[in-house]
Amino acid sequence: MSQLMQPEAFTLRQYKHGAWHTITDVITTDAAVTVSWEGPGIVPGSCRLLGWPERLEEAALGHVLLEQSGKEPWATTRTATVTWQNTTLGSQHLHIALSAPQAAKPQAPPPCWKAENLLAAMQSFISTPGLWNDTGCFHRAGLYCPRQETLLFRAEDIGRHNCIDRLAGWAAMHGVGLEDKVLLLSSRITYSMCAKVLKAGLRFMVNRSAVTTGAVEQANAANATVAGFARHEEGRFTVFADNPGRIL
Repeated sequence: MSQLMQPEAFTLRQYKHGAWHTITDVITTDAAVTVSWEGPGIVPGSCRLLGWPERLEEAALGHVLLEQSGKEPWATTRTATVTWQNTTLGSQHLHIALSAPQAAKPQAPPPCWKAENLLAAMQSFISTPGLWNDTGCFHRAGLYCPRQETLLFRAEDIGRHNCIDRLAGWAAMHGVGLEDKVLLLSSRITYSMCAKVLKAGLRFMVNRSAVTTGAVEQANAANATVAGFARHEEGRFTVFADNPGRIL
């Protein structure tokens, strides 16, 4: 596993209320990570990512599944070696069975969820302390199981797409199916974000921010559910797509 890290503290100048001040604040690290992959029946390749340098094994694996498997469609599960490397943190080789998300068949239907439970889960997800509390630089994503009323995994990264990579990587490493889970997000859901979430196998997503028309069109075409502006303190959320009526 990657080593635990914290944002770096710096002495900075701040202009506030008409005067200059010397303050100590934290700045988020964005590390360059090289990810490579190879295996029987898989076209080998590599790419360079920028993100938060923690739990890189999950980020690397998820990126290969969601961003690289589509270049060479995988009809079946294949064994591959995924390697991540950073000049400071070193490298790690992961030998794992990869199953392309777009080839997977749903094993369980997406859940139905009561409106009040949705808001309560979102409030817990947003309010739990994490890296983004100190810097204002992080996005956050979580996998929630409504049947168990449990947040299974939470990812934080400076890139919102990186968060989805991390969730997909964690799910693949632990054999967790995503078809009956809900994705909780702190960030907006755009066309590209929705496409990535759908490719991961999720069909139910809730966020605290806005949703674009491209995301709504994709969700409707994929029979997915999208709720935005979910804010417990305001007692509201907006349903942008709900197929077939999962929010009660």
